[in-house]
Amino acid sequence: MSASSQPVIGITTYRQQAKTGVWDVDAAFLHSGYIESVARAGGIAVLLPPQPASMDIADRVLDGIDGLVFAGGRDINPERYDQEPGEHTDQPDLRRDDWEFTLVNAVLRRELPVLFICRGAQVLNVYRGGTLFQHLPDVIGKIDYQRGEALLTEMEMTVSPGSTLESIVGS
Repeated sequence: MSASSQPVIGITTYRQQAKTGVWDVDAAFLHSGYIESVARAGGIAVLLPPQPASMDIADRVLDGIDGLVFAGGRDINPERYDQEPGEHTDQPDLRRDDWEFTLVNAVLRRELPVLFICRGAQVLNVYRGGTLFQHLPDVIGKIDYQRGEALLTEMEMTVSPGSTLESIVGS
């Protein structure tokens, strides 16, 4: 596949303090699994760190890409769905919240392929007027999720037979 025919896929990113080598700076970054997945699917990944929450900026960004992935990350500010932060809720990243809510508004007005992963699905839900449970163990009991101290972890999932997801990833 030539580079000219590869779709350019934007991926939203974190923006927070990062220390590496001699740097200890505010940085935009993302787990490389997102980038590698886009490349394996034949796309070119472009990282989209939080920007000023402007529809003009969001539209300009979307003009330059062929698809968009809203990546996982920290909890959305519960005030966006009329709740007070719970004791287990992450410190919200207000810049990212503002940017992604502007971006979801812009992308839903277009016929642009979009994938909402984890936090991204929560952004879509809250944008559409939904709410969230801030701490799932309070609702369903103890769950074995986010083991360890890592920021990014894995969890098992079940793909429903006959679902759209099964047609994409298999059983």
